[in-house]
Amino acid sequence: MRIGIIGAGIHSEVHLAGYAMTPHINVVAVTDVNQPRAQQIAATYGIAKVFGSAAELIACADVDLVDVITPPTAHREPVLTVLNAGKPVLCEKPLSLEPDEASELDAAANAASLLAATSFNRRFDPAMRYLRDLVADGFIGEHRMTTVNVITAWERMHGADASGDFRQWLRSPDTGGGFLRGALPHYVDLLRYLLGEAGVSSATLRSATATQPSGSVSDDIVLVTGTLAAGGVYSVAMTWSAASDAGERWSVVGSERTIVVEPGGSMTATDAAGQTSALTVPAGYRPAAVKGESGFGFGSGGSWAFAAMMDHLAACVAGGDDLPVFATFGDGARNAQLIADIYRLASAPMAAS
Repeated sequence: MRIGIIGAGIHSEVHLAGYAMTPHINVVAVTDVNQPRAQQIAATYGIAKVFGSAAELIACADVDLVDVITPPTAHREPVLTVLNAGKPVLCEKPLSLEPDEASELDAAANAASLLAATSFNRRFDPAMRYLRDLVADGFIGEHRMTTVNVITAWERMHGADASGDFRQWLRSPDTGGGFLRGALPHYVDLLRYLLGEAGVSSATLRSATATQPSGSVSDDIVLVTGTLAAGGVYSVAMTWSAASDAGERWSVVGSERTIVVEPGGSMTATDAAGQTSALTVPAGYRPAAVKGESGFGFGSGGSWAFAAMMDHLAACVAGGDDLPVFATFGDGARNAQLIADIYRLASAPMAAS
């Protein structure tokens, strides 16, 4: 499969590293509003064609699927142009900052009857895929509660350069950055992928620092709780502004067993008698066509998971995968609505702080 990339910013590094792990998928074209940056990306990764506009890239006969990696506020136009051209499209998450716009893109994809995926690559972490199947097979019994804890120093590591992408848009929730809009969509999507449809009951956002970019709402520290249509409750507590990384931990509590996924991705199950045993992710959850080692957690193994997702998308485009598990534009629209609900519920606490 031949890929054309629109956008050469910070997220393109994860995508391009992932493409390098999939020999049967080739990036053949790139474009960006910053042409020197597009030229540099092309030279670094051996991309043959650099186009001066998104429209030119989309029209290129050598491009089978278009990967839109622009900031969230610049998703709508290129995505609609790709769909109108009759080509499959992958759009970086979040699909949109506005639920209505996300629904518009979903409706356009449905009308075009084309593959339209939102880039929630965390679905392809082997531990997450295995966990989903264990829950679906009744291994834990009835679901009672899931807790997700994410503690990282990502903001500190990436926020030092005041002139870089981090400060220009990724740091500010108003432009689609911030922890909530930049990272929490992954966890909203994973909860829905693992445990079914979710609702939001409460949300609290707090700043880790006294000064914030002008006009932005800080969300360095996030606490969200909610319910799941299939039963049980969940909580997500996370920050990207810790002094050091403690990683990502999941606890999925059922009537028969509790599964814990540790920050490194190892899994254990504890039964009703209190006996704990290790769970080994079967080899089949790691596509043989994808090179390199998989990782687990926020910022870990993202490129490998992206490569596994692209291996799956290539099979879907070719008609060889009857059970797609990628996040559709419908998933992207639902996740956008949940993020909007979180902001709405958190607005009163933020105003009072």
